[in-house]
Amino acid sequence: MPIQLIASRLSEFTNGIAFKDLPATFRQSAELALELGVKYIWIDSLCIIQDSASDWLHEAQRMASVYAFSHLTIAASASKNPTTGLSPGPRPRTVIVRPSWKGFIQEWGLQPGQTLRITNPWYEEFKNTIVSAPLNRRGWTYQEYALAPRVLHCTDGEWWW
Repeated sequence: MPIQLIASRLSEFTNGIAFKDLPATFRQSAELALELGVKYIWIDSLCIIQDSASDWLHEAQRMASVYAFSHLTIAASASKNPTTGLSPGPRPRTVIVRPSWKGFIQEWGLQPGQTLRITNPWYEEFKNTIVSAPLNRRGWTYQEYALAPRVLHCTDGEWWW
């Protein structure tokens, strides 16, 4: 069972949680926050008492502020559960680049006026990767995207800003 805050463990969690006891996704998120100079991180399963309806109600009313005033929302989009980490697996990709700057025009021997363009496949891939991600199967996550000023989507083999 993943680590979570429940009423019977409140005093234990108040005294701290050993970093080694956190699942990979939580550890990596905390490490990333520290590298960005952020001292605090909100993880709903550790910050809301999971078996308390009154705590859920109280915290749910604050979520708009939590996300809207956050420095960054880290979305472990490809993670099926907290143990798999931010980027659970590699995702090889071949990128075809068609440059359009003048240095390439001369180097490639193009005719005057002829240009090459850079093909940007990212929008479709972003849409398909993020929309179909395991994280988006949870209704709770909609407000994270809608309210957060910045979202870092961590997917297989790449991160999207």
